[in-house]
Amino acid sequence: MAKKMGIALLGQAPVGRMEQRYRAVGAALLALAILFTATAAYADLPASPWTTKATNSEKARAKFEFGLKNMFLGWTEILTEPYEAKGSNVVAGIGEGLFNGIIDTVGGVLHFVTFPCPHIDVPLPEGGTDFGS
Repeated sequence: MAKKMGIALLGQAPVGRMEQRYRAVGAALLALAILFTATAAYADLPASPWTTKATNSEKARAKFEFGLKNMFLGWTEILTEPYEAKGSNVVAGIGEGLFNGIIDTVGGVLHFVTFPCPHIDVPLPEGGTDFGS
């Protein structure tokens, strides 16, 4: 009801259509900046395995599959990293597994969303999840 009357809620001025568009464009630019900053931060990581495919259509298909695998199975790094580190520091393995699990899952979403653009690669720690390979 307050919106229909043009009354500001919580001390905010009514938002016009142009301002909504500016906010949407700003949010999109911020998301792209974060994407490319994250890519630069992981520049020393190995390229994703799908980048070795010959054609763009093969790369797009492999990127789609890689994204799905990491999106749904990335969290398994929480379980596999401590197992891999059982001979050394299990506590560090738990921390690394938690970090890699989050990064692999988010990276899987990014790969899944950007699969039509095979020239965009977001390298993942240890080349993504090993589970399901």
